[in-house]
Parts: sequence; structure tokens; C-alpha cells
Amino acid sequence: MCWAGNPNQTSTTSSVFDPEGSSYDYRTARQAGMTPDDLTIMGVSTQGKHWGSVAPTSEQAMRTYGLPSDSYLMLKGRKHESWYKGVQGERERGYAVKKYGDRYYSIPTRNPYYKHTITDSYG
Repeated sequence: MCWAGNPNQTSTTSSVFDPEGSSYDYRTARQAGMTPDDLTIMGVSTQGKHWGSVAPTSEQAMRTYGLPSDSYLMLKGRKHESWYKGVQGERERGYAVKKYGDRYYSIPTRNPYYKHTITDSYG
């Protein structure tokens, strides 16, 4: 989950987004058709400010890194204030967060093509 800052920031484009930083990749989220949700989290309304933690992985990334079609791109930087919540949410749905290239991806921990269970692996 992500209570993101300002989605109109021009400094958070995919060419500037730092996967190791504290920002959120609004550009990729918008390209994926995402919008902020109005959720109630632990009794507090997000008032339409919650942006999802992941977006579908691109075809190019799937080919480049051999990722399965049901993998996702993490949209939060690793130092984002709620990075751990995104990682926990992915674990709860049976996914693990791994770094491929310069980005983090959420991939299913069980896949018929894997010989073993996948676990989180980031610095």
C-alpha cells in the first residue's frame, strides 16, 4: 500500500525514478491505467490518495529477465516510508520481491517452471 506524496511531481518519471530511493513511480502507475483508490486502512480513510504498490510487468521486462506473465513491477522506491507494507502485501498473496536489473519485481513464489520456492532477495 502507498499513501503517496504529490502525484503531480515532475521529478518522479521513470527516467528519474530511483528504485533505491523514497519516491513512487507515478509515471509507470499512470501508464498502467492506475488511479488513486479511496480505501479505509486501519480505520483511516485514504480519501482517494492511496496508490497501489505494483503494476503489471512489461513484455520487455518479461523477455529480458525471464519473468512469468503473472509478475509485477514494484512502484515504490526501497526507502519509501511504506515499502515494507508493499513487500508484506506481496508475501501475503504468495509473491516475493526480487531485484532484476535496476528495478524490483514481485514474482509468484510457486510456479510450475521453477524448481524451488522463490524468496525475497533485496539488499
